[in-house]
Amino acid sequence: MTRDELVKILMQGENYRIVVGGYEDGYDDINSIKIIKMFENYNTEKDSNEKSCWYCGKHSDINDPYNLTDEEKAKAIPAVFLNFDLKEDNKKYE
Repeated sequence: MTRDELVKILMQGENYRIVVGGYEDGYDDINSIKIIKMFENYNTEKDSNEKSCWYCGKHSDINDPYNLTDEEKAKAIPAVFLNFDLKEDNKKYE
């Protein structure tokens, strides 16, 4: 999804609450929003065991792969990351 697609959807409604899927079930609030650099579809490539992790998201943060050349880093794209921090959320219940 692109920023423009998200903005178009958000402009259709009222002042809706924005949530993300919970760890196993339900929904959680977004605790932070960051602009990140990422590699698209990095974890869907099947050329090495390291990149075919079934439980990893499709895309990878620019800091996750090690020993990248400047040429490889230049392929990273900016993205908006909507995050919920389970550790922060759980502090409310301690």
